[in-house]
Amino acid sequence: MEDLRNYIKKIQENLMRVVQEKNADLLSDLVTTYYSENSLIMPANHAWVQGLEAIKSFWADLLNPDFKELRCETLDLQLQDDTAYEIGKATSIFLEEGQLITDIATYLIVWKRHDGVWKVNVDIWNDSIPPSGQ
Repeated sequence: MEDLRNYIKKIQENLMRVVQEKNADLLSDLVTTYYSENSLIMPANHAWVQGLEAIKSFWADLLNPDFKELRCETLDLQLQDDTAYEIGKATSIFLEEGQLITDIATYLIVWKRHDGVWKVNVDIWNDSIPPSGQ
């Protein structure tokens, strides 16, 4: 389980780098490495997104200059055979209408091991901030 925990920690560190450096190549590599064509993300207040290209397109928002910071923290990790359940929180800081906004999302990621490699199967989260216009 410690190997998986370290694997996830490395992903989180690389996501922070993507936001800090606005590194499109690293973002593309991360999505290709950690998601599969069958992966599904279920963002708060957004339609489901499935498949590598759609997921890459969705995560491209991390490259937006108004997206300032992302920090992820695994709070719980449970392992059952070739499936793992990660519960955590993600803090994002972004500029909206000239003001810095901090959102603390809670998330659940279901990981599946395929041929010895862990991939995101389902990634779902809730935001602490209501959608715009609410």
